[in-house]
Amino acid sequence: MPFAARLKILVYVALYLSGWAAIIVLTGIVGAPGWVLAVMGSFSAILAVLALDAFHPRVNLFAPAIVRIPPGSDNRSPIALTFDDGPVEPYTREILEILEQYGAKASFFCIGENVVRAPELARAIVARGHTLGNHTQTHRNLMFASRRQIAEELDRCQHSIEDATQVSPRFFRCPKGYKNPMLHAELRRRSLRLVGYGYPIWDVQNPPPEELLERLLSRAASGDVVVMHDGYPPGAMGSRDSLVTALPAMLEGLRARGLTPVSLGSMAGRI
Repeated sequence: MPFAARLKILVYVALYLSGWAAIIVLTGIVGAPGWVLAVMGSFSAILAVLALDAFHPRVNLFAPAIVRIPPGSDNRSPIALTFDDGPVEPYTREILEILEQYGAKASFFCIGENVVRAPELARAIVARGHTLGNHTQTHRNLMFASRRQIAEELDRCQHSIEDATQVSPRFFRCPKGYKNPMLHAELRRRSLRLVGYGYPIWDVQNPPPEELLERLLSRAASGDVVVMHDGYPPGAMGSRDSLVTALPAMLEGLRARGLTPVSLGSMAGRI
């Protein structure tokens, strides 16, 4: 994980812990009854659990999530490469061409508004045998969303993808990975499977291609679910040039390690 990302997470955690510690200490100083301190302490613990579940891709206390995939029936060692926030020109198309060149399959978690803007890219993802996933309509942070807002984001994205491709997604990933205790019920109503990930390679900062390559190959193993990005949220701008440049070497490195990139859809019945 890049130092800047580690520092940002540490600052969030420090602010959260110090804020609640200060509130509890002040409550004790003014002479609040013991039961008040107990209630506040319990509430702090509950919030800590909710925060852990919301932020950590492998902690899924309120909804089962796919964070690893099993070995293939042909004894292959699979790895699931997943791309978020597309489809966006030119990056999604370039990534599709590279995957085609290496005979690799992947999964694309698409933002509904981006699909509306570039339906031909969504159709190209399907035509080349990859899996389309729901990534909400607007890339809204679901951590503090209401159940109605969650349902609206899911349904609008499903409809956008279905209208463009005639394919109904079966997998869903939360924007930025932030989850919500009310999410599971809405996913279950729509027969959507929640997908987390084992680790990101932090490509959104567009670091040098050789750095992205090292981040992937230094820890890639059979069954991993890796998150990368082929686009960016509506209204935002970004570069995915480093990932596009690094991707051929990534695929060659995975092949040299005996790892086969597969789509989540191809694992139906086993995940």
